[in-house]
Amino acid sequence: MRLRDYTKDFLGYSKEAKSFVAISFVDGIAHMAFWFTLWLYMYHLGFSLPQIGVLGAIGTFVSAAAMLPAGYLADKFGRKRVVIIGAFLTCVATSLFLLSPSPYMIFTASAMNGLSLAILNPAQNAFMSEKASKHKRKFLFSIFTFSSQIGSALGLLSIAFVDVIAESSPLSLTASYQAFYVAYVLLYIVKVLLYFSIPERYNLRIAKKRRPIPDSWKVILKFCVTQFIIGIGAGIMVPWFPIFFKLRFDTSMMDLGMIFAINAVLWAVAALAMPLFAQRYGSVRTIVVSQFMAILIIVFIPNSPVFWIAAVFFILRMLLMNISHPVTMALQMNLCKETDRASLSSFNMFSWQIAQATGTVIGGFLFMGPNLAIPFYVTAGFYVVYIVTFWFLFKGYDDRGAGKCV
Repeated sequence: MRLRDYTKDFLGYSKEAKSFVAISFVDGIAHMAFWFTLWLYMYHLGFSLPQIGVLGAIGTFVSAAAMLPAGYLADKFGRKRVVIIGAFLTCVATSLFLLSPSPYMIFTASAMNGLSLAILNPAQNAFMSEKASKHKRKFLFSIFTFSSQIGSALGLLSIAFVDVIAESSPLSLTASYQAFYVAYVLLYIVKVLLYFSIPERYNLRIAKKRRPIPDSWKVILKFCVTQFIIGIGAGIMVPWFPIFFKLRFDTSMMDLGMIFAINAVLWAVAALAMPLFAQRYGSVRTIVVSQFMAILIIVFIPNSPVFWIAAVFFILRMLLMNISHPVTMALQMNLCKETDRASLSSFNMFSWQIAQATGTVIGGFLFMGPNLAIPFYVTAGFYVVYIVTFWFLFKGYDDRGAGKCV
């Protein structure tokens, strides 16, 4: 493919598609910074690591419980209204973290946030997929990821001011965290307003005739299996990265924000290149190769002698593991019927979240052990099983040409 033709695939999108790109930027600023600081916020409040694991996981379990009916309702009654309800509940959930730092309020806020994500995410993927053709869908998802990660980088850089505000003003560190949560709520309100501006083209008359069991159930089952395996491994390690760096290297908030921001920027740029590899080598090969390379790097992170060496390995690992995400999302949307897209996303996220929440609880105990490298080795093992399973289940699909339905 010529570079000029490849560049054209990133252009010519409708105003509706561009609105989704704007949403991803706004959401990226708030979402990544919020979840990054939340774990450190709970650690600052004096919660033990197992308690943090449980409080962090409760939202994931609630999300998983609500995910399947939410996806079905989005496919049955329309994606836009479900997306708006989910986005509004995100505002409410984030506000609850401001009311009290007690375990009960954080428990409630985490549960509410899990519910909001269950309602929002499957419907959003299906809603956005209708704004691009099958060929251009992976390019739109790549642009969406690019915009989200640039926003994430800005949000992560801003968290350095949590310590600065606490040290240079009458505000305590707790109040400094909460001041940032107010800003996140305002950004989520902007996100809700942007959703209102996007028209929906989904054919509700056809949708209302769909059966409770999705026609694409075989494809859905395959993705559920792979997402469950990788979700356990990710839960054991990924949410604990900020605390790992704090325990292993006593890293400052500014340094933590910096490395996560660098990762977000590199991820954003690399995501734009992934459709090129998918066009040339196929989506499945692109996903497998990039994520296998990430597995090779995982074990170097806990064995690094100084923070910045560990940070380099961390960035490489995060980059290689995640840059294929837009290609994966497009693959999911392409392999199922239009009326099953929200359901596929919901089943997929359900499997991921149940596994990820379970892994998060396990990770809380593993990181309390005598060797901080053990969670990394366990995660690497799960990732190897995931890669082999993913290749076995999807190797028959080749979207370089007409493609073979799996």
